[in-house]
Amino acid sequence: MGTLIALITFRNEVVAFSLIAYPLADDCFPILDWIQSEVWASSLLNFMCSVFQFKKQTFRPGREVTAQSARGVVRNVWAGFARNESLYWWLQKGGVLLDLPIDRFAERSDLTGQLVWEDVPNHLVLRALLDVQSGQPLLKVVTRAACQEELEHFQHPRMPLLTVPLHPPLPEEVIGVAQENPQAELF
Repeated sequence: MGTLIALITFRNEVVAFSLIAYPLADDCFPILDWIQSEVWASSLLNFMCSVFQFKKQTFRPGREVTAQSARGVVRNVWAGFARNESLYWWLQKGGVLLDLPIDRFAERSDLTGQLVWEDVPNHLVLRALLDVQSGQPLLKVVTRAACQEELEHFQHPRMPLLTVPLHPPLPEEVIGVAQENPQAELF
């Protein structure tokens, strides 16, 4: 009996992983030694390239986030990214634009593997999209191509789309609830 990593992907993005007991041939044991070491954990963490903070709470893919829509407050799991270049396609498929409150964000440098942080002006929000195509709505953070200056600073080709709000700000009591009940991370 051995151990195998199962990577769960959604639209070519790793959204979860797990270790599975599985009968393997004897020639697989060097791979198993690597998997059972701490190297596999740090390698998988490099898939998680984006993180943001609001009111000193940190949000990563796999966690529930609270957003504002035209119909009110929305709470869903951050399940990936949607490219701004294909936003029209998402909207045609029933996607709903959301505002995520944000104080700062980070992108993982492709060169160093370190998170590079940036503060966000108070008047901007992080654009998100609620993907309603599956049985369970999934929240996607909208990204755009990095300009040359951002590419040099963050060393990452994609940036979160920061923009003016489409909807009224979240009520303070909703923000407080989100801070008191953080969800477990998948990563």
